[in-house]
Amino acid sequence: TKGTHNNSLGGIGNSRIAVADVGASQLRISGYPRAGAAMDVELTGGSKGWLATSARLGHAETPFGVSQLDKNALLRIVGPFPIPASGWHKTVNLPSTASGIGRTVHLQGAVSTNSTAKLTNRVSMRILP
Repeated sequence: TKGTHNNSLGGIGNSRIAVADVGASQLRISGYPRAGAAMDVELTGGSKGWLATSARLGHAETPFGVSQLDKNALLRIVGPFPIPASGWHKTVNLPSTASGIGRTVHLQGAVSTNSTAKLTNRVSMRILP
């Protein structure tokens, strides 16, 4: 037991909190989302890919299925681009301006093979100072 309310982080001492996604993810982003930081983006699962970023979540019909991004708040769409067998890897730098701090950015990809096309998982991240 701990000496504080369950909604409080007090009393956990030197404990570490680990977060893991155990599901298969075709879109993965790694790095610490700090203003001006470099983030590694990986997209797998197809021979051709697209990647979209949005300022808000939503519900939008696309040729690939129903996206979780708000199409009226899209910031950028990249693609189509070839996805090698080892996956598409790109390092992107987050904006370093103070106006981006605290802003949440949502990303979702689409992948296609010769016979199918589908959306990937969505990734959301808040830009930290």
